[in-house]
Amino acid sequence: MKAHTVTLPEPEWSFCVSVDDARKPNANSWKISPNEKQRAGLATRLDVLKLESLSADVTVELDGPHLFYVHGNFAAKVIQECVITLEPVENDVADNFEAWFSEQEKLMHFKKLQQDARVKKENIDLPILEEKDDPEPVINGQIDIGEVVTQFLSLAIDPYPQKQGARLPESVIQVAEKEGAEKSVSGRANPFAALKNWRPKD
Repeated sequence: MKAHTVTLPEPEWSFCVSVDDARKPNANSWKISPNEKQRAGLATRLDVLKLESLSADVTVELDGPHLFYVHGNFAAKVIQECVITLEPVENDVADNFEAWFSEQEKLMHFKKLQQDARVKKENIDLPILEEKDDPEPVINGQIDIGEVVTQFLSLAIDPYPQKQGARLPESVIQVAEKEGAEKSVSGRANPFAALKNWRPKD
């Protein structure tokens, strides 16, 4: 029986760097930005109306024989749909980020092995390890820092963008609170969760 090869979709924006470059003392920083076509693809993936701009400064450093520390910052301008009025809302998004990658065939972290053994033996749930102790794998000797930036951008985008001055109808807020919608950090119900099933009348 022949084994089936799974082909992964091409990323909307890819910027791969060689881990060999990361081992060089003065060649491990990049300033990257997707072109217009790539931004259009990213906008679809990120579920925003438009990705006006995106740029990032990324550094990849050796953090052990086969462990790589990726860190930097990004800034983006996104156009989203207001969750109340459905009108376009422009938001500036910026953040710092960090991630770890390893050449898995040469490195297995002891903490990760320890935790896997405990979970299997004791059948318990344990806290998620720090990313450094459970790094992503290096693929074909490269790290796609474009994909790293995209993933962190997706986490930084406001999931409930609002146009200034827009306000939810009281009926929607009451329904959300009654149904125990998603809770915010303060512990109060988040009324915007109810907008998944609500649209303003024409």
